[in-house]
Amino acid sequence: MRSRFFQCILTASLATGFLLVPALRGEDLSFEAAVNANKVNLGNALQLILTLHGGELKDPVPLPEMEGFQTRYLGPSTKISVVNGQVSSQYSHMYLLYPTKTGVFTIPSLRVTVNGQALATQPIQIEVVDSAVTAGGTNAAGDSSAGSVEDKIFMTLTIPKDKVYLNEKVPVTIKLFINQLLVQDVHYPEFTHEGFLADEFFDHEQYQQVVGGIPYQVVEFKTTVYPTRTGELKLGPAKIEANVLFAVAPPSGQNRFDQFFGDDLFGDFFNSYDKHPYTFSSQEQALTVLLWPKENQPADFVGAVGQFNFAATVSPVQLTLGDPLTVRMQVSGDGNLKNLPMPDLKGWNQFKVYEPQFKEEPGKKTLEQVVIPQSETITEVPAIHLSYFDPQTETYQTITQAPFPIKITKSKASEDFKIVDFTGEGASARSRPESIGQDIVFIKEKPGPWKKVGMDFYQTPLFAGICALVLLWWGGMVGLFLWNRQLKSNEALARRLQAPKKARKGLELARQQMVKGEAKEFYDTVFRTLQEYLGDKFHWPAASITSSGAEELLRSRNINHDILNRVKAIFAHCDTVRYAGVDLSGESLQDSYQRLAEAIDLLERQKR
Repeated sequence: MRSRFFQCILTASLATGFLLVPALRGEDLSFEAAVNANKVNLGNALQLILTLHGGELKDPVPLPEMEGFQTRYLGPSTKISVVNGQVSSQYSHMYLLYPTKTGVFTIPSLRVTVNGQALATQPIQIEVVDSAVTAGGTNAAGDSSAGSVEDKIFMTLTIPKDKVYLNEKVPVTIKLFINQLLVQDVHYPEFTHEGFLADEFFDHEQYQQVVGGIPYQVVEFKTTVYPTRTGELKLGPAKIEANVLFAVAPPSGQNRFDQFFGDDLFGDFFNSYDKHPYTFSSQEQALTVLLWPKENQPADFVGAVGQFNFAATVSPVQLTLGDPLTVRMQVSGDGNLKNLPMPDLKGWNQFKVYEPQFKEEPGKKTLEQVVIPQSETITEVPAIHLSYFDPQTETYQTITQAPFPIKITKSKASEDFKIVDFTGEGASARSRPESIGQDIVFIKEKPGPWKKVGMDFYQTPLFAGICALVLLWWGGMVGLFLWNRQLKSNEALARRLQAPKKARKGLELARQQMVKGEAKEFYDTVFRTLQEYLGDKFHWPAASITSSGAEELLRSRNINHDILNRVKAIFAHCDTVRYAGVDLSGESLQDSYQRLAEAIDLLERQKR
């Protein structure tokens, strides 16, 4: 009975299959392209869907290079339906097209071959307009000229002059200009500087600047370089990597791309944007590097270039032969202090000279060197000179610290021992009256205070208590020492312990800025607080933690998905406000503050 039942099921399945196959084969093949809009703003992404009806198209269709667009493949979609016994199949591949300039462009006919049949889509004409274009057809600047992403986001590398001297300090300013586009994850610049030594970048600045009548948000980076060889050299080009946010409108009636953007704390605001990586480049700058002039060059000049102050001291100035004295020199000013050669004391033949100790601080360099005079006839420490070339006046300068007078005394000889003879004639010298009670031991006239026999102070409870307190104090000090040593040797532990304390300070500063309505400063503080907190908690360079960097870091630490989304949302919101100059209400600031506090609290509770 049961076997007959399964035979019936099998027969019905085969019959259905044979019925479906002709229907499927009988469906006409067609290949079409569709976009969600024929007119798009520069800064918005265009959705392109390629669909094959009646056949299989599992591999994505490679798009050719298209003028006016950059492309990114999103993924496939498959739909098979049966209506009244008629089977229909639909294979789709989805793409995002990012406009790069304004104008009218054409998505060309795209071709595929399925089951030996060549199929092609119809060309699609797309108009890209500037988001700032008014109803009259002109942009905010008053003209109707075409624009591009490079017009709205560009960067420059500038130097104050194109002729410098070898080892001269050259300030370099790199600016990223942003107009009416949203940018996230701005990296520090990288620039070609062959033939130069380069310092680290200073903290970046953000401000507004009008260029050609158009307002831009500017991110400015500064550093300094020092040419190490003469001739014609080039600086740059400089490059900055960042993500540009393109607005993506979903197909009408549904939000098909939610799966690609994931859940976000800020809802549809961030779900409607797609990140696209860009690398922006500046022009290079040519420099002519000159050698220092030979005329009037001091004999002790060894390559110091800039404008410097020089001071020197000697101590002590009164000493005994064989004692050391310390020569201290300090150079400050504007120039390459890191590689500045300090005055050399090895030519001091009347002194024993030891190796110098250097100390570098921002804006100054210090040298301490121990010398020992070899003769008591020395009356002064020789003068110390620092010679440098001033590129502003194109002259050599020499700063001299005058000779330092010192006084050296010869060491005194040891006094002879005097031997007293207590025999013979010298014996009478010790004959003197003795005073009772002042000799070695005297007889007590009174017994003094009484105490219990065998009961010394060290046997009392007071002494035991004092010993216990001493041991506790000693143990505490040892524990504190070991703890401090562990913190010094374990940087990760030290940073993790200080993370909550620094975060509380950042939250308090953000709260004060929120109360004052300082939106820009508030979001700078929120971004920096979360960035530094994550860097300290997970022992990671804070400067590399952005929206994408934070996601990679938290995923590698197996952090809860909800917490990861919260952190991403905070970074994304901060970047949007900071770089796009969006004005937000007090409620938005309060909401962002609460989200930051909750994210830090959840991370503190998270077990690692």
